[in-house]
Amino acid sequence: MTTRAQYTFLAEMGLLCMSLTVIFSFSRIFVGGDWLWPLIITAVLTHWVSATWRNIPAPTSIQIAAVLVGTTTAAAWLLAPETMRFWLPSANTFHRFGELLNQAAHQYTQARAPIEATDGFVLATIVGVVVVGLMAEIGTFTIFTPLQAIIPMVTLFGLTSVLGNGRNATFFTLMFVASATMFFLGYNRSLFDVKRTRWVNHSADETNSTLLRSGVILATITLAVIAVVGPALPDTLERAWWSWHEPNASLGAEGDRQIISPLVDIQGRLVNQSREIAFTVESPQGAYWRLMALDQFDGQTWQATSRFRSVNGRFDLALERGDELMQQVRIETLSSDYLPAAARPVAVFTANRQVAFDDHSTALLLEHRTEAGFEYVVNSVLPTFDSETLRTAPTDLPGALAERYLQLPELDPRIYELATELTQESATPYDAALALQNFFRTEFAYDIDIDSGSGETALTQFLFEDRRGYCEQFAASYAAMARSIGLAARVAVGFTEGDQSPTDPTQFIVRGKHSHAWPEVYFPSIGWVPFEPTPGRYSPGSEAWTALSAEVAEEENEAINTEVETPPALPSDDFFLPEDIFPEFETGAVNTPDDAQRSTTNSGLRLLAMVLATVVGWVIATSGVRRLHRWWQDRQDRTAKAKILRAWQRVERSYARRDSHRDQSETYAEFANRIASDQRRPQPRLEALANLATEAHFAPLAPEGSDVALMQRLSDEEVRELRHRRSWPERLLDAARPRLN
Repeated sequence: MTTRAQYTFLAEMGLLCMSLTVIFSFSRIFVGGDWLWPLIITAVLTHWVSATWRNIPAPTSIQIAAVLVGTTTAAAWLLAPETMRFWLPSANTFHRFGELLNQAAHQYTQARAPIEATDGFVLATIVGVVVVGLMAEIGTFTIFTPLQAIIPMVTLFGLTSVLGNGRNATFFTLMFVASATMFFLGYNRSLFDVKRTRWVNHSADETNSTLLRSGVILATITLAVIAVVGPALPDTLERAWWSWHEPNASLGAEGDRQIISPLVDIQGRLVNQSREIAFTVESPQGAYWRLMALDQFDGQTWQATSRFRSVNGRFDLALERGDELMQQVRIETLSSDYLPAAARPVAVFTANRQVAFDDHSTALLLEHRTEAGFEYVVNSVLPTFDSETLRTAPTDLPGALAERYLQLPELDPRIYELATELTQESATPYDAALALQNFFRTEFAYDIDIDSGSGETALTQFLFEDRRGYCEQFAASYAAMARSIGLAARVAVGFTEGDQSPTDPTQFIVRGKHSHAWPEVYFPSIGWVPFEPTPGRYSPGSEAWTALSAEVAEEENEAINTEVETPPALPSDDFFLPEDIFPEFETGAVNTPDDAQRSTTNSGLRLLAMVLATVVGWVIATSGVRRLHRWWQDRQDRTAKAKILRAWQRVERSYARRDSHRDQSETYAEFANRIASDQRRPQPRLEALANLATEAHFAPLAPEGSDVALMQRLSDEEVRELRHRRSWPERLLDAARPRLN
């Protein structure tokens, strides 16, 4: 015999599956997998806390407050633990949340999916998941409007289709429909069981049991498919259904493409110093591995409008002076439209993948985002400038270049005044560029523990107040100041050379922590020349014109580590790292070639493990709360009579979960006799329990201690036997259902 409570739990699991499907569908918007756990945790908390307080029962206001307190605490623990006090959110926590949401609101209007899941985006998504989950819970089980209640959840799911890259759209839609079917199946059978459907050769109870088993099987299949099959499916829709940006030009034809700063994608790595291996490079020498360049500044964000052309093999002659360098690149965890390459690429070789090239930003664009295991070969021309050549370079900038690379919005006048003052004694544009570089390296400090941004407000604060920051701020500020005094400049984005393998000097392992940005200045008849204003950084091979060397950078890094309060530096890669420090790596030499193989993205099995861990955590948490509640009740029952009636109450509730309720007009003995009649066999234990409860309730004398012990022993045996009579789906649902008794 099944119960409405079990169908209600099936409906609750349907809501949870819909929430998980919505969360997994955000993979069409976010790259990587760090964002997944915070969303799963808050979704489970929302449904579990809501269901627990609803089943106590408690007022809706208490239910809402409990959900908000629980999810806020979880979000603080996940995103801003340093702001908590005594493991609870503080005023600083909410101030930090406000900053993160403001950053997300600013980035939302500029980013193009898929993007890096910054803390601001994760927090905004958490808010959305909590709000729609709470609305679904209250709308379904409190005001009984399930169809209207899940509309916000459907809307959030649709948002991932509209704004995302369309990956696995069909799969996620099917999973959402399956979850919704499970929800409505459980809901209709539990709360709108007006009439029972009789199938041939089945009683109404058998029908209920069949539907319950079907629902459990559907729930299991849905969760398993989401975890295992989903990540393995190929893309079903390559582009978003709609985008607020201009459509991207196809790679096969020339066309303009609006590029938002890739710093939106790699900024998290810049700040978090990620040890994830982005890619590896086989090359005779190291270099800055460039993704692209940004040439437009609107006062808030650096971006670029590029014009790509399809390329294959060798596509450009070595027009710029310099030596040619061949690189063999293997992608590990980097997810990007752009291919890393040294300096200016002149040839690219891939296996059955279409590549485009932009002559302005010298960026290589892949037809799809890079994935683990993708390999390609690229030839680049390395610059071989020297200071005298740059000093004698022409100063007349062509009109088209001047219009493009001297563009500036209206900035704080102090920026122009500072740039003019710093370069007033510079005899040539090169000397002016070098003066700006030296100014940043000597007067500023490198510090990753600082607010992000490169807009005008952040620019003035960086230049005139903080005077500390990380590479994005150094590069953006340098480029803006250079343009203010007539130097054509832009911001390049990519990675430093990475870690050179001690066993193979031609192998460079590039991690997330090596993400970098630097400025480039244009000299007529020579081309783009990179400079390095960030203290502690050094571009290999640039000593001839930057007057920087690896030794200078090392000395600056030593000064940074001793004078600037920054997070502790990570151990160098010739150390063996314990697993408890960096759990994403196995114990062993990090710089071995196998290191790249150990750094993997979320696979289907890992997602399945996460789902199973969530389910197990759910069951353990509900069981723990239930045991704690029983312990508290036992503490409150101080008399023998209260203890006996409490034991009887637990027996009654066990029968009630099997649709055998005791009517108010029934005595304890009459209830026991009716159960025996329904079961068609004697129930001596239940009759003994009924007699003990009747004596405790109505006898003038207090029960003896032996009666209490007998009552509690018999009640535990009866509850245990009732549990064992149930089928495995019923027992699983009963164990996991949020209830206190």
